[in-house]
Amino acid sequence: MQNIKNIEIPKVTKEAIEADFTQFEKELKAVASEKELIELYQKVLDYNDVFLSHYSITYFKYNGDLKNEAYDKIYTVYLDCYPTLKSGLLKIQSIVKKSPFLDALASLIGNNGLEELKRSREMSKEAQEIFEQISKIEKDYDSKIGTAEVIWEGKTVSLSAIYSYFNDANRETRKKAFDTIAFYFLKEETYLTAILIQLIKLRNAFARKLGYNNYLEYSFDHYCRIGYGSKEIDGFRNQVSKDFLGIYLKIKEFRKKNLKLDHLSYYDNINFIDGEAELKHKDIQKNIDEFIEMSGHFSKIWQDTLNKMSKYGAIDYEIRDNKKYGGYCTYAISYNLPIIYSGLTVNTLNDIRVLSHEIGHALQMSITNSLTKYHEACLDTVEIFSHSMEMAIYPYLNLFFEGEGVKKYQLKNFIGHLNMLFDCSIDDELQEILYLNEDKLSSEFICNTYKKLEDKFQFINNHEPDLFYTKGKSWLNNGHLFKYPFYMIDYALAVIVAIQLYQQSLSDPQTYVQNFETLAKNIGNLSQKNISEYSSCFSAFEFDKFKELAQFIDSRLEEMKM
Repeated sequence: MQNIKNIEIPKVTKEAIEADFTQFEKELKAVASEKELIELYQKVLDYNDVFLSHYSITYFKYNGDLKNEAYDKIYTVYLDCYPTLKSGLLKIQSIVKKSPFLDALASLIGNNGLEELKRSREMSKEAQEIFEQISKIEKDYDSKIGTAEVIWEGKTVSLSAIYSYFNDANRETRKKAFDTIAFYFLKEETYLTAILIQLIKLRNAFARKLGYNNYLEYSFDHYCRIGYGSKEIDGFRNQVSKDFLGIYLKIKEFRKKNLKLDHLSYYDNINFIDGEAELKHKDIQKNIDEFIEMSGHFSKIWQDTLNKMSKYGAIDYEIRDNKKYGGYCTYAISYNLPIIYSGLTVNTLNDIRVLSHEIGHALQMSITNSLTKYHEACLDTVEIFSHSMEMAIYPYLNLFFEGEGVKKYQLKNFIGHLNMLFDCSIDDELQEILYLNEDKLSSEFICNTYKKLEDKFQFINNHEPDLFYTKGKSWLNNGHLFKYPFYMIDYALAVIVAIQLYQQSLSDPQTYVQNFETLAKNIGNLSQKNISEYSSCFSAFEFDKFKELAQFIDSRLEEMKM
């Protein structure tokens, strides 16, 4: 295999994809046994996987150099063709659903894949056209935010570079960084508000074309949420605000004491007056190498996977201009290769958080696909692996930090998981309200709704009013709202399970490895509702156990304090 950047990307056209799926339809109508259905559906999935593998590679290269015309061109071609592929696959699935041999596919795609297939709905020409409009707007959004520049100390720098100052020990520097970000998004507020409203209306229209009432309803099938609906999600959000609020407020008091402040303001996000942990190595490749070496303590197989990714250029954490802001992990299944990307890397402690998070995803994907290539994952479970990996590396933090920095990072990261329970609950409830009230949408409506939710969850420091953070406008700086609607709640659901895995790892690290691999191997049958069948963890919907988990979190925070 060659370096991922040198892989030749095959040409694709909408016409060729349509012709291929027409042929699949003809073959499907001739299926006369379970064996024939499995073989044909595997053929369809392989075709889909080849396209998506090259789509992922083009996206990876495009994100890494947004101003490269060649990368932009090939990515645009695949982006334009994706709705045609999606439409063709949905049409095939609509036929397969009627087959008397349907249930036999469980052996190929797992229970989740079978459930997703049963829920799938054929995409009309009108729906496909709306899908294409949405994809184009999302790409334009990526390009605009990814290439955004601001003035910092008299120089023009990328917007993403400013985030490195958010953890600065100097309070005025932090304020200046937060205000610089705020100024950019306030300047773009009209544009961003307009496209969010446009996206919401288009997504709702798309969902209605598929036979749903709105995109919220569609999202439960889209993300293959099994065994629960909006009522349970609402219950989860409300339970978070009850059982974990006391800990969150204690953290605020702890922070005020450490920072010697009577009140916290929007830029007082650090825990120690002398600043957060500093990296031992201001060299991301050195930190990647250290992580790969460390992974051998967990599993030789894990280490081999990461070495392979590094060898073939499938880890892009290099700091350079023209990179899209954000981080993610995907999988080029045709090459059996996880791909992780970060445009968040800025030589701060956050680099280690992002690295460990995405490597958690990469290892899960590798373990899953090496055993069950065609098994689908419910997205309310995949984040378990990333968030648990962030905490599993705590015993090895001396590789990345020195002295007091080890404890500083551990505390910052652990608090971050608790914050995510609140932050993601707010964003999910915001989206639910917006998508159910598209006729009321305006800048004022969105900001007022967001502000009310922040107040409900007590998730903002209100002492020093400004024109952005305390006015309900922070949503403007949340790419998930624009690109991945209704996904953020999966982070919060997963954190509930990930913290339990961390709790288990404290007594026996190998128990964590076993749990991690067992869950990964069973991803095709795993959902948030049946977590306890595959591990000793309880589901994020077992609300009566939240207080017990809150007690563990509280005790760990006490032990982590300096």
